[in-house]
Amino acid sequence: MRLPRRPGVNLEGSDLDDGALYTVERASLDPSRGRLASSTSSSTRLRALFLAPSSLRSGRGVSLVLTGPVDSAAPRTRGGAAGGLVAGSPTLGPAMKTAIITISTSVAAGRARDRSGEALAHLAEAAGAEVVAREVVPDDREAIEKVLRRHTRNAVALIFTTGGTGFTHDDVTPEATRAVIERDAPGFAEAMRAEALKHTPMGILSRGVSGIAGRTLIVNFPGNPKAIGELFGVIAPTLGHVVATLQHEGGPTPGH
Repeated sequence: MRLPRRPGVNLEGSDLDDGALYTVERASLDPSRGRLASSTSSSTRLRALFLAPSSLRSGRGVSLVLTGPVDSAAPRTRGGAAGGLVAGSPTLGPAMKTAIITISTSVAAGRARDRSGEALAHLAEAAGAEVVAREVVPDDREAIEKVLRRHTRNAVALIFTTGGTGFTHDDVTPEATRAVIERDAPGFAEAMRAEALKHTPMGILSRGVSGIAGRTLIVNFPGNPKAIGELFGVIAPTLGHVVATLQHEGGPTPGH
């Protein structure tokens, strides 16, 4: 169903449009049902962007108050929003500078809308990240490497790419990423593939990689906004610790 565009709409998870973006005013989720969203009291107003995943469509244990589908101009949270997107996870602070890179020849040529980049940016900002750059590059290995190297030189803490991780001849994002990273961090890509398989057997086809270049973590996401919504919550709880560790100058490692 499509939500009416008015505040205070009470919905169960089964009423959510799969893959649609919503602004969450208040949300609660039984921890046994999933990892997305967290509860708020009547005195706390949570404003976070929520990409409805198919795993929550059953609705059991889910209670949301939504303002309706949102676009790129919707209000966004900055660091410290109550609860964030992931129950029990730290939100990313303002220092968590993040670049979102969409890899798509059709989007770069203006023939398609950058829906996956929009979804990824919304979810990152909802978690408290400061998205300092959003770029689109074609499916060209040299162009991808160039933009990744530029953002790592600019000391961006996180780079999330979307697109170019499949089996077609021009899906070269993993190869470009491997050429840039200096240390592997395979757990992110592995966890995302494992989660993707819970939603579709085609999840095994994703060739996305993850790794570290300098003090920057690079993670490849698929080019489907629905898949991004299903996978972002898997890695979100770790990002604050990841960035703190990568930026650590000496002494005890943060969180240890």
